[in-house]
Amino acid sequence: MTEAFSKLEPSKQKQILRAALKEFAQHGYAQASTNTIVKEAGISKGMLFYYFTSKQDLFNYLVEYVLDHVEKGYLVHLDHHEPDFLARYSRSARIKMESYIKDGEIFEFLGALYLRQGDEPVEELLRARLDAMYQAAMEKMLDNVDSSLFRDDIPPEYVMKLTAWAMEGYQKELTDKLRGANLSDLDMRKHWDDFYDFLAVLRTILYRQKEV
Repeated sequence: MTEAFSKLEPSKQKQILRAALKEFAQHGYAQASTNTIVKEAGISKGMLFYYFTSKQDLFNYLVEYVLDHVEKGYLVHLDHHEPDFLARYSRSARIKMESYIKDGEIFEFLGALYLRQGDEPVEELLRARLDAMYQAAMEKMLDNVDSSLFRDDIPPEYVMKLTAWAMEGYQKELTDKLRGANLSDLDMRKHWDDFYDFLAVLRTILYRQKEV
């Protein structure tokens, strides 16, 4: 974090970061407008470039900020010791959904980076860190999975792909529904009950059923 930006009050920092993350995620680096960012953040352009020396400097900072946030707030909670793939994936999906509902701009920015790989001017060290983070997440998700829990008439790789696709779809539907809601006034218990009901259906479809 730049020294001047670090001294700014946290609420103002977040306002600037959210505006910038949103603009770069929606339009990509080349088409992103610093005019739109400052208008959305409620600051002057001079103030933005007081904190960040250039558009590229701001973009680099955002990449590093997002990587830090995802590594510390999401990846550390992935448990590769849980052999049940559905249990493992459901825990990671819930953590991701909670993070997305709270800080959707961060995950949208990260998703846009992956979709536009090769087109965005990500510095080599940051790109290497981004690739390493993605690889580590995949390894944690797929390592030490007990495939004997899966139905034997569906290849294990299909079970894992179907689980991932279903979870991603459910996550998008829920986060779209709750985006912009006041989280302090929101009772999430019903949403999580629905989520676990959904998991139970997936388990019935994709897993071996215990004999009674």
